[in-house]
Amino acid sequence: MQSRYDGSTPLSFLFLGYREKRWYYEFIIMGKKAGLILLSVFLKGYPRYQIIAASLLVQVSFFLHVFLRPYDTITSYGLICNRLESISLLSLVMTLSTGLFFGTIDSGYKLGTFEDILIVLLILCNGGISLYFFIYFIRLGFKSLRNNLKEHLNDEFKKNRIPCILRCCNISHKNIQALKYWSHNIDDENYGISLKNQMEKQIFSNYFTEKKKKLSVLNNKLDNIKKRRLSVKLDKLRSEIQVMEKQRCWQTIQNNRLYNTLKNITMINKSKLSDEEREDIEEIYKFYINHGINYNTKMNDLYMKDLTGMIQSHHNIEMKNEIIRQESKHISEDTSEEELEVINITNDIII
Repeated sequence: MQSRYDGSTPLSFLFLGYREKRWYYEFIIMGKKAGLILLSVFLKGYPRYQIIAASLLVQVSFFLHVFLRPYDTITSYGLICNRLESISLLSLVMTLSTGLFFGTIDSGYKLGTFEDILIVLLILCNGGISLYFFIYFIRLGFKSLRNNLKEHLNDEFKKNRIPCILRCCNISHKNIQALKYWSHNIDDENYGISLKNQMEKQIFSNYFTEKKKKLSVLNNKLDNIKKRRLSVKLDKLRSEIQVMEKQRCWQTIQNNRLYNTLKNITMINKSKLSDEEREDIEEIYKFYINHGINYNTKMNDLYMKDLTGMIQSHHNIEMKNEIIRQESKHISEDTSEEELEVINITNDIII
């Protein structure tokens, strides 16, 4: 059977990289580009109005980006994309708005000290933003190069071969052993998320492992549903549930980080306090931790109780339907068609 995703693959560039709720953001970007082209063409003879209209368009784009946050708000890739897009749009707003102070050649404005200071500040701001972009891409390229080099050296050493570059450089046996150790020390998978310890990595490892197990099974079952509209609705719900589960993992990590911050604050400041104050801060710390444990326990119990109740209620409905069908079959043998129709309507109301 053809996968339901095959038809959308050629157009996947339109929505990949965005949050699922913001799949349409690429159309907003294309609309912004089309708007700038139209302004440059139709307002060519009116440069002052052209700058004003372009500035308003970029400002609207900036507010839409800040409000929608189209990229993932959990992964490092999504966070940096949101940040870089916001900075670049803000830079455009500043540049176009500053242009209003200078006017055009036909305006004949006299430029003074204020305009000189303004243009210097604008150059410094744009230079700082460009430097920020440059440093980020340098760091990203260095990290990618280091990981690829580690993987290449690790593969060569696993085959008991010394890479050609190392043989040509006549590196000593001691340095080769050090490179072996360095290449074997591959960073753990962090799934593109800023995870700080093993516990956080284990939380997301469990999420992605369970997601991989469920995905193939659910896809096969959804593909077997003949009603296309129902299949699409169920697939959309599956996707939304996975997003909520991922957000719940991230919220759990953020919650634990806050408690770790609380722990560090109490440990650092203990030495600066009196004995009575130490007891007070220890009680405050225990109060917060116990409250967190009790709160999470109650929330998990309510969550599990609700889910278990959904399964039991679904099972009870199926049993009632089966009993009604059996009764209807038994009654239909001794009743007329009109009486049977009345009984079926009554059963539907009861259900």
